[in-house]
Amino acid sequence: QNASVACVIHSLDGLLLALGTSSLAGVEVAIVGAGNAGVLFGLYCQHLRGRATLFNRSLPRREFAQRLGSFPDDRICPLDSAPDAAFDVVVLATTIIDEDILRIGERMVSPRGALLLYGGTWSNLIRDGHDLNQVRRTGSAVSLVSQGKAIRVVGGYGCTAGDFERALGLYAEQPCVFPLSRFISATIGLDDLPKTITGMASGAFDPPGKILIRIAEKVEVGK
Repeated sequence: QNASVACVIHSLDGLLLALGTSSLAGVEVAIVGAGNAGVLFGLYCQHLRGRATLFNRSLPRREFAQRLGSFPDDRICPLDSAPDAAFDVVVLATTIIDEDILRIGERMVSPRGALLLYGGTWSNLIRDGHDLNQVRRTGSAVSLVSQGKAIRVVGGYGCTAGDFERALGLYAEQPCVFPLSRFISATIGLDDLPKTITGMASGAFDPPGKILIRIAEKVEVGK
């Protein structure tokens, strides 16, 4: 889980650098995706004093975010309720950013706002002559015109050793603000791993949070 937090920190650092600021104080931030990554973005945006709203099509994922108790209920919303041009920053934290998700993010962001690409991308995502797959994978930033609006598009990718250290520090110093242990959706044994992977690949099993794998039962060691 610390790796996920480190990647979120790294991505938002890149966003702040692209925006020329060190804080999200008063900034309206929409996060598209309310699974593990989306909720972590919401928590860290709030840590940076931003006003985070989570959007997801899936009711179980919205309920997962609500159970954490870290967001007001009116800040966890169905994706089809997202307003147009209402957010200074839109974070796309879905598993995959396809054309549909990209268009939704473009619609939600306000003029002169920023779009942060965090989910997986493909090479066919082109906007205003820019390859957004390359933007995401290099963690770079470009200015472009989208749906008649001038916006900034920033890529979020990877993390550094320093990001890991900051992630560990956040959890150690503020465990109530970053309740990582409550992100566990299921606990399985090692023998259950193959069928769990098969279920996730087929879509039959789709946990919103993390899966904890129990390597071995407690073993009593003889003297």
